[in-house]
Amino acid sequence: MSRLPVVIPISGVSFEDAAWAFSDLEGFFSIDARRAHPSSGRCSIVSALPTSVFSMAGAFVTVDGHTTIDNPCAALTRFCGRAATMSSDPYLAFSGGIAGYIGFEGARAIRGLAPARGFSRHSQCRLGMYPAAALFDHLEGTAMLIANGESFGEAQKRADLFLEIIESGPRRSTVMPAGKCGRSDLRLSPDEPTLRKILISARHWLRSDSVSHIHVVRHSQRPHAERQALREFLANAEDGTVQAMFTHEGSAYMVTSWDALIRTEGRRLRSTLAFVAGTEDDIKVQRSVVEEAKERLARFCADKALPAVRHETPTPSARRVTFEGTLSDESSAIDALVGLLPSQCLTGSPHDRALDFIDANEEILRSLYGGAFGTMDSSRSAFSTVQRVATAADGSLGTTVGLDLTEELDDDEVFERFETLIREAHPQTD
Repeated sequence: MSRLPVVIPISGVSFEDAAWAFSDLEGFFSIDARRAHPSSGRCSIVSALPTSVFSMAGAFVTVDGHTTIDNPCAALTRFCGRAATMSSDPYLAFSGGIAGYIGFEGARAIRGLAPARGFSRHSQCRLGMYPAAALFDHLEGTAMLIANGESFGEAQKRADLFLEIIESGPRRSTVMPAGKCGRSDLRLSPDEPTLRKILISARHWLRSDSVSHIHVVRHSQRPHAERQALREFLANAEDGTVQAMFTHEGSAYMVTSWDALIRTEGRRLRSTLAFVAGTEDDIKVQRSVVEEAKERLARFCADKALPAVRHETPTPSARRVTFEGTLSDESSAIDALVGLLPSQCLTGSPHDRALDFIDANEEILRSLYGGAFGTMDSSRSAFSTVQRVATAADGSLGTTVGLDLTEELDDDEVFERFETLIREAHPQTD
């Protein structure tokens, strides 16, 4: 009997070629790790045509278009359990399985928190079962198709279909540069009165000594052409980051990450928090975030032992803290992932108090700000934190930018910092 997954080497096809060939198909996703830190992996992945889809908008969970009666966490756990039935090749970065994103509002619902008021048809959490994909190993300089299924014959048919899609698709090895837009094209959300109200509440909260750090977010939006989102995705990869792009219902979600939120291989667990170096006060906050994350992960480790901690300073402006441990027999990778959502790096410290503040003061759907994206097969999972999110939906392209708020900042300086961050998010903007 032939072994699964089916692996077919392909030549003369670049990552860009595969992305453009699959981009118009249902459920297209692409993860580009070409310039990522080694801990993020060395393989890029492109796929489409999921056989099953988990989606959540607000607190409404659907699986393959049918609303479920389970709570979000139970439904997510059941869906992710399907990956365990797929055969795995330990030498492949992805053997076929689940890929997708868990946005900020989706993460809150999974944690049992109420989502923000309002309803969006664009799901805050979307995962697909992808039994086939194209893999590009940038260290070895090789490319291959992998396909999985209940039988070798079923997997071979999927591999043949994907090979046909790639061979008949256009070649885009030379990527066009991203388009430019004028400063006047940007629209900020929330508006200034709403943002000022949030900032005032945050300052009062900070002065109460109940929290030392809060993450405030503002979106900038500008018009886009349908293909521009993919072109920008392919053209604007940044050093030390992983980019992922997912499409559904005519919308495109582009996310940029920095290192892992959580990675597991078998029962081994690794989680990385990434920080930008700052003032002494920032370092104190980082320490409290690290301790909180360490405590949360310990709940899922064997004998409730604290994971080992490793510190790295890859650049003068960056710092990473990595936890390593072993999952307990009663815990799964999904348990540990849900336990860290939304990530402490994205919501503040103390973690639960920061979520309380957001729940009380920000009654707006925050699109895909926060959360995680990644892949999962029968032997490993790899979900990354979102550093910045760009969304192309409802005729606009937006970028989420964050600001670490301190009590000393006055309003003018706060808005000046937001302005600077938005310009950095859109370097082509005049």
